Order: sequence, then structure tokens, then C-alpha cells
Amino acid sequence: MTAAALIKEGERRAYALCRPSGHHAGPDFGGGATYLNNAAIAARFLARHFGRVAVIDVDVHHGNGTQQVFWDDPDVFFASVHRSPEAYYPHFTGYEDETGGPLAPNGILNVPLPAQAGDAALFEGVRTCLAGLLGHDPAVLVVSLGFDALATDPARGLSVSANALETLGHLFDALDMPILLVQEGGYDLSNLQDACEKFMRGLAVSL
Repeated sequence: MTAAALIKEGERRAYALCRPSGHHAGPDFGGGATYLNNAAIAARFLARHFGRVAVIDVDVHHGNGTQQVFWDDPDVFFASVHRSPEAYYPHFTGYEDETGGPLAPNGILNVPLPAQAGDAALFEGVRTCLAGLLGHDPAVLVVSLGFDALATDPARGLSVSANALETLGHLFDALDMPILLVQEGGYDLSNLQDACEKFMRGLAVSL
């Protein structure tokens, strides 16, 4: 809420360094060691002040809780790029045919990637999410920022290199809108600080 308030007051970038992560928590359930959906709470607050909001989830796992919160909400667009849930947590959500409820058709966009897909596939997936976002014309973006796609992370999901995170930051930096980052996963503690610094370096180019 502090980070969201900073965006409301005019900051172009804010970073909510939260633990535990929150994107597996839905409106009436927890999951994956998450209890409060930090990104969804921030997005709800921002939608009251900005109107249309987008949430993009780049954690290696699908943000099933966030999807459930905004499934039928025409004010919040949700997109997620993640390892395919086939034989991977959360198993039952995150497929391409999940696109939103009757009040918000095409308000959900899922880009599942194959196991160990690597840097180029992640970039392409994020570009697909960003294209969907621009089609919904949001005033502000919330990013569920996971670093557990790293090849060194114990999640063993997408084999993304640390250097790729700077490029990932560039992709978001190119958007002409306020961005609120909400920390999700990332469990390689020996490399987590370096990963975060690389992403922030890419994100801060235009500031």
C-alpha cells in the first residue's frame, strides 16, 4: 500500500519489497506459501484512483491467485508469462484458453512456456503480454516481479540467465506509464541481489 500510494502521488516507479510472495493467494484461498495477494491489493487501490490498471506477472509460476481475483473485472487486465503448468506448480491454471469471465472477456492473457525455455522465449512472452496490455490502455502497471526463472534458482523452471534481467527491465522501461513492482518469488539467495540490480538497471534507463 505504501508503494501504491507513492504511485498515486506521482512517482513513476515504486518497488514493494515483499516477502512472502502473494500471487498464489486468491479472494478466498491461500497457496504456495502466500496468504495476502500484494499485487492484487495494490492494483485494486490503484484502479480506484486511475481507472484501468494492468498487472503483468513474470514469476516462473503462474499467478493463479491474481488471475482469480481479476477474472471478471473489466478494470484490471492480467497477463502472466510462466513455465507451463503441465507437471509444474500450480498445475491447474495458467493455460492459454483461460481468457476471463463474461464481464471481462479477453481480460486475462496467459503465455505458458516450455521447461527450460531460456532468455529468448521469456522476452517473446513478455512482449506478447505487453502487446495485450497496450490493447487495454491502462493508466498504470503493476508487475509481479519474480526472479525464480533464473537458471540457478531452485525452482528449476525456465533457465533464464542473470544478464537477461537487464533486458527484461528495458522492456518495461519502454512503457510510458507509472510502474509499481511487487516482489514475488526468487530463492537463489546467493544471486538474488545481483539479479535485482540487473533488472533495476534496465528499468531505470529513462529516469
